Amino acid sequence: MHTIFYKTEPYGPDRYSMEEIVERVAEMKEPPFRPKVFGKEIPPAYVEILEQCWQENPRVRPTFKEL
Repeated sequence: MHTIFYKTEPYGPDRYSMEEIVERVAEMKEPPFRPKVFGKEIPPAYVEILEQCWQENPRVRPTFKEL
């Protein structure tokens, strides 16, 4: 959703290489590596959906039907 909204590469305009993304995600640090959400043009409800989708526990993420 983040990629679609911003029309950018995964993880946004920071332009991380795929190797950097894989490395950062694999590190499993706290807090988890997530794309940056920036700009006032993003509706708060959209940000809330993104954050729900990023939950570590898959049971608390929204289903595809809910999205």
